[in-house]
Amino acid sequence: MNKIKLIITATMFAVLSMVLQLTALETGTGMNLDLVAVPWVLSAFLLGPVGGAITVAVSYLFIALQSSAGWVGATIKLVASLPLVAVFAFVSIRTKNFSKNLIFGTSSVNPSRALLFGMFSLAIVARVLIAHTVNAWFTFPMFGIPVDANIDSLFSVPLRVSVSWIGIIDVLNIIQSLIEFAIVYVLIFKTKIRERLHA
Repeated sequence: MNKIKLIITATMFAVLSMVLQLTALETGTGMNLDLVAVPWVLSAFLLGPVGGAITVAVSYLFIALQSSAGWVGATIKLVASLPLVAVFAFVSIRTKNFSKNLIFGTSSVNPSRALLFGMFSLAIVARVLIAHTVNAWFTFPMFGIPVDANIDSLFSVPLRVSVSWIGIIDVLNIIQSLIEFAIVYVLIFKTKIRERLHA
């Protein structure tokens, strides 16, 4: 794929991400369930790290300006989604043809399912840990809750099902990851999106 086509395609994924941001489902917890990161992950896998970075950067700016939570909300969304994006970017690098342009190459080989699911499991753990910490240090102060008063919550086992606010956010992040992965997996491996993109 040439550089111009890559940039245009990455930007189209970013536009799709922006549209999905406008359809987010409010949960009443301060975290919305959405499909914003699906185009990010698709771009990272289909276009490689450079295409994924373009898609993420463009849509991040839009979310920061459009979201009621502003830059803080956009940043939390970004860091929470990065583990899954990184997994597919890594798999893209592992499966591309290294005899061609390494940076602007595209993924055309099916990766090992064991590798993909194994890395996805690690991505969920990373997402929960990152989101748990970022939410505690950024979101608590936004609502006037002293961080020092929540040290037990901050360093508690993140996967524990808790009635606390931060525990609910952890569970929502797991649900969000499962939804994103399922959609991306189906689109990549059960449709002809790769063939059509590189036609």
